[in-house]
Amino acid sequence: MKKYIQIIVMTALFLLIFSLLKTGLKAQAYPIDITTSIPPPYSPYYSDYLEGKNNTFLIIHNNDKVSHRLKLGGTIKGDNGIIISTHFGFTPPFPIVVPANQVMSLTGSYLKNFIDAKDIDVTGIDKNKLIQLAALPEGNYEICYRAYDYDTGEPMSSESGGCAMVTILYPDVPVLLQPANEDTLKSISVVNPVIFTWINPPTAPIATQYTLQIAEMPQPAENPNAVMYSTSQFYFQKTLMTSSYIALPNDPPFVDGNTYAWRVVAQDPVNHTPFKNNGVSEAWKFTYSIKKISIKQDTLKLQVPKGINILIPNCLEGSPATNTSNSSNQNSQNNYKAITKMMPKIEVNNQKDFYVLWKNTAVKQKDTTYIKYLVHFLNSSNSDFKDFTVIKNQNSLQVPQGSALNEALDTMNADYEYLSLAKDEASMYLVNGANY
Repeated sequence: MKKYIQIIVMTALFLLIFSLLKTGLKAQAYPIDITTSIPPPYSPYYSDYLEGKNNTFLIIHNNDKVSHRLKLGGTIKGDNGIIISTHFGFTPPFPIVVPANQVMSLTGSYLKNFIDAKDIDVTGIDKNKLIQLAALPEGNYEICYRAYDYDTGEPMSSESGGCAMVTILYPDVPVLLQPANEDTLKSISVVNPVIFTWINPPTAPIATQYTLQIAEMPQPAENPNAVMYSTSQFYFQKTLMTSSYIALPNDPPFVDGNTYAWRVVAQDPVNHTPFKNNGVSEAWKFTYSIKKISIKQDTLKLQVPKGINILIPNCLEGSPATNTSNSSNQNSQNNYKAITKMMPKIEVNNQKDFYVLWKNTAVKQKDTTYIKYLVHFLNSSNSDFKDFTVIKNQNSLQVPQGSALNEALDTMNADYEYLSLAKDEASMYLVNGANY
C-alpha cells in the first residue's frame, strides 16, 4: 500500500513538472524572429551599431497571424566585461509595423529611427569615458537586437536571438626603420639630406596620414619617449601620406653634434579607425655629425681622370684666344690643356634643370656592356659633399634639352654621358649661389 502511494505521488509530480515546462515553453514562443548580419569591416564605434551608420542589416520575421507594432532595443556585450544596452523606456516617434506572416528588412540609417544610442546603460567601463572615447576597447562583441511591443513594451522576440559577433582590433602603430635608434648620422655636408623611413601598419586605412615629429635633446642620455611626450613645441613636424621623408634644405637644419628624438603618429583623416596607443610610435634618437675631409690643393689636378672631358657646363676659368694665327692657336691649345687639368667649378642657381655632360675617350661604349661613372662634387671649402652614380648602357645618348653643345656626338670614337637633375631635385643637394 505504501509503495502504491509513492508511485501515485511521483506520477503527480511528473505531470506537474511537465505541465510547468509546457507552459514555460509556450510562453517563450515569441511571434517575432530577428536575424542580424554585420559583415566586416567592423566599426569600433558603439553608436554605429545602434544608429545604423555602418553595414548592420536586420531581417524581422512576423510568425504570427496578426500584424504587430514594434520598437527595438539593442545590446552590445563584450568578452572583456563591457555591456552597453539601450534604455528600456525609450519609445520612438512611430512603430515598426510588420504584417502577419510577413518579413521586413532594416538597414543603414533607418535603424536610428527605432533605437536611441544616446540614452544607454553601461557596465564594465566608466560611462563618461566611453562617451568621451566613443570607441569600444579591443575585444569580441556580441551585437543583439530585440523586438518589443510598441505600446506595452512586452518582449516580442527572443533575448538570445537577433545577434551577430564582431571583433574589434586596432591597427598597430608605425614601426621606425631609420635613422636607427642611438645611431650617429655621419653626413658629408650640411645639405646632404637625412632620410626618415618607417613601416606602415598592415591593417591601417589606405588614406592614413603620418605625422613626423622631431624634438631636440639637450640631454642626449635622456629617454627619447619621455622627451617627446614632454615636448610642447617640436623642432620639426610635418604630416605626410607616405612612409618616408627626405629632409629638405629649407627645413630646420640639423646642428653638428646635436642629438634629436623622432617618432611618427598615424591617424585616420576621417577619424573612423582608431590606432593602438593613439597611433603614436616608439621614439628613437640619433646624433647628427658632419664629416669633414681635407683635400690638399696640389691634389686637385688629379680629380679629373684621363680621358674624361667635362663639356657642359663650361667650367674653364679662362677662355682660349680666338686669334686664328698659328702661333695664337698653339698658345690657345696649350692654355686649354693647362686649364682642363684644374678642377671644374660649377656655380649653382637652381633656376633651371641642372646637368653635367662629359666625354669619355678612354673606353668606347661599343667595347663594353655598360660603363659606371662616379660624379663627385666638392664645395668651395674642399669638404666632401655628394656622390652620384651614373650607368651608361649601349642605348644612344639623349642630350639634355636646351644643351648649347655644338660639337657633333661621335659615338663610334668617344662616349658621352650626363647627370641630370630637375631644378626641384637639384635644390635638395646644391645650395643656390654656391660654387662646387
